[in-house]
Amino acid sequence: MAKCRICRQYWRHLAKHHGYADPSRRSAPSHHRRPSSSSTAMTQSHARDEPRRQAPFSSSSTTATDSESQQGEEYEHLEYIIRGPPPNIQYCGELEKYCHWGNEVKLYRHHVDKLYAIFPRKIPDIKYYVCTVNKTFTQQGQRMYFPVHYTKENLKKYIKPDDDMLKVKLANSSLHTNCRIMLGTDKRATITRNWSEFRRCASIHEGDICTFHFNLTAEHCLTLIIHVL
Repeated sequence: MAKCRICRQYWRHLAKHHGYADPSRRSAPSHHRRPSSSSTAMTQSHARDEPRRQAPFSSSSTTATDSESQQGEEYEHLEYIIRGPPPNIQYCGELEKYCHWGNEVKLYRHHVDKLYAIFPRKIPDIKYYVCTVNKTFTQQGQRMYFPVHYTKENLKKYIKPDDDMLKVKLANSSLHTNCRIMLGTDKRATITRNWSEFRRCASIHEGDICTFHFNLTAEHCLTLIIHVL
């Protein structure tokens, strides 16, 4: 076998520095040596064992682990339901007995838990009005409007032109005020007078989910408790 330049340098190095003048004592560089049967067996065994050691850290395994972790996180923050105003209610379930959805409302598990916590034992005479606070709702001087359908089904018969005072209270708080509720020309129930200031003091912001809980007094007058979920 012809020696390459590296091999010639190797021989010169052995002869000069290690006294390897006897050709029988020389051994070829590793890239010219044939591996022994024992080393070949060890290499093959190493190759067979290598995938086993690396398997737990393979990309597919890592992807599966990441997927399971992501699913766990999604479960914690999973959207329970998305509701919309009639006739676009996308899901009908137990909550429909109690709630009217004013707009698209995204509920998570903690929202649902809070809703069930405030529900009475029996189905209420006036359904809870649940909505997501939008930008218009939070503008200074803005009134609070309820849709025609909700007004007709739940509030209209209790709105009295000669007695339009509405006591409004923030749940779990001492904050309260007297507002006015009236039936607008567009047939929507509307809360006016002091409402905008009450919303500001209650720190109700855009994106909040609010539940409006109307009650009736012994004189069949409306009162309102607002829950921020």
